[in-house]
Amino acid sequence: MSMLINPYILAASGNDPSFASVVLLAHMDGSNGSTTFLDSSTTVKTITTNGNAQLSTTDQKFGTACGLFDGTGDYLTVADHADLDFGSGDFTIEGFVRRQATPSVVYGIFTKRDSTANFAPFNLEMKSTGGLAAQVSTTGSSWVTIDSTVGLSLNAYHHLALVRDGTTLRLFIDGIADGTATVSGALMTNTAPLNIGAASSSAEYGWNGRLDEVRITKGVARYTANFTPPTAAFPDS
Repeated sequence: MSMLINPYILAASGNDPSFASVVLLAHMDGSNGSTTFLDSSTTVKTITTNGNAQLSTTDQKFGTACGLFDGTGDYLTVADHADLDFGSGDFTIEGFVRRQATPSVVYGIFTKRDSTANFAPFNLEMKSTGGLAAQVSTTGSSWVTIDSTVGLSLNAYHHLALVRDGTTLRLFIDGIADGTATVSGALMTNTAPLNIGAASSSAEYGWNGRLDEVRITKGVARYTANFTPPTAAFPDS
């Protein structure tokens, strides 16, 4: 008799059945004030700090620390890499965010964009309303956009996930789907780095707050329906 195994149970027990597909895993652990951010994926990438981005051992979600960003030139970059080109395949971009201010325009969270004047394969940002805008582009000249209906509370962690499942794009906030869109074909490619905590690699609209447990999984739609957000740090195996 065969058994179906729930992948979320495996993950909770310390095993991630999709770990081989993880192309970035930043636990953001370390000593207070450190500017060293490490990637724990199997294809280890260099995470570069910009501005005063640093680790903080205060108010982390999990582990020993979190990333602290002051909204003025503080962000992380990962150089352009084939692992960050998703094509027409599934993907999951997720992490925990904690804002400590409200943007006058937007706060960038995750994007592969060189300037806010340009398009990118993916872009996730928080608006001045506290809601989110999740965007992908296949053409390089237009966006497929999801605008959330739920806002992010001040000084509280939220789990965010942008997921492509076939031709369906979903934005999850704290495990609840808060918008879907249809996306067909391959996402555009560019040579911009992955930016974490800014709206572009030009340091535009920096995140003001904390980020923790950032994970990108290529080729896997981890969440296709409402789910319970992770209750521990993402597994390393």
